[in-house]
Amino acid sequence: MKIDTQLLQTDEKSLFKGFPEARILSELEYAGYTLHCYMPGEYLVRQGEPCRRITILLEGTARSEITDISGRFIELENIAPPRAIGLYTLFAQKHNYYPADIIAQKMANTLEISKEGIETLMERTSMFRQNILTCLSEYLMMWIDKLVFLSCKTIRQKIAYYLLKQQQSQGGQTLEIGCSQQELSEQFGVSRSALAREVSQLEREKLIKRERRQITILNQEQLQAIVWGI
Repeated sequence: MKIDTQLLQTDEKSLFKGFPEARILSELEYAGYTLHCYMPGEYLVRQGEPCRRITILLEGTARSEITDISGRFIELENIAPPRAIGLYTLFAQKHNYYPADIIAQKMANTLEISKEGIETLMERTSMFRQNILTCLSEYLMMWIDKLVFLSCKTIRQKIAYYLLKQQQSQGGQTLEIGCSQQELSEQFGVSRSALAREVSQLEREKLIKRERRQITILNQEQLQAIVWGI
């Protein structure tokens, strides 16, 4: 399995952002690492498992999901390379365990570094320490967004919040929806038919316009009012 050092060097979410390619390999050799391959449906980590390593997704995709008290599966996010899984729990004192299952969607190649290896890299270079802090800050903001999303009580609120966040990240009124309706329904924790009904209702109210995998926001203010229950 080949390590894509260019991806690790250039991606904003990489722990090795800004490192010369040759140095990435030398630092990894110094800290120690293992490579793994997971087939679709296999668990990279399990909810409640102690976190003793960082798992960097090198290739493929994965998803994170939790099981609520009623036994229902709720998908939290899709994970793409070079995401570092476990970073936000690795150094926790009381809650040093994975909060969600991470499951391979497509064949997933990973690079794993032990907690001791991560500590070694943090001691060796300030750039790695800075990248750790940057990634932790980004993850914190992401989870705040997730908490706001999960606090939405209705499907209508969830759709409105999702579209407004997509508008913020894509920077326009016309949004590219990069997943299917089935994938969105799993992410929202609702049935596909219930999601379809609410999207159609928003379209009838002329708040959005839908065309294949594109949605155009026609009334941003009203979508914001829906989110906040106004």
